[in-house]
Amino acid sequence: MKTITINGIFSGTPNDFVVLDVFRPNTLHHPYDFKKTYTRSFTETLSDLEPDTTYSIDFSGFTPGTFDLEISGDFVGENPITDSFEDSSFTPGYVIHTND
Repeated sequence: MKTITINGIFSGTPNDFVVLDVFRPNTLHHPYDFKKTYTRSFTETLSDLEPDTTYSIDFSGFTPGTFDLEISGDFVGENPITDSFEDSSFTPGYVIHTND
């Protein structure tokens, strides 16, 4: 099994919200769905991902401050993936492919 770690850091305000969704459609081999809501900074480690498999990672949220995210772990390509959002709503999506 492969592991990824997702860090989300809110700074500056108490009114923060984000939904994290890591998934692979049911129509594909090895379907997967993890969904969780956060109202403060978080670290989420998923250690049950299949090797050599593609997953989507979506965020949907808002902050009147700053939200910094980092995705790292057992996947190919840019690693870690980092992004930042300030004083806004946000809905970024990322695709990762786990290592063999």
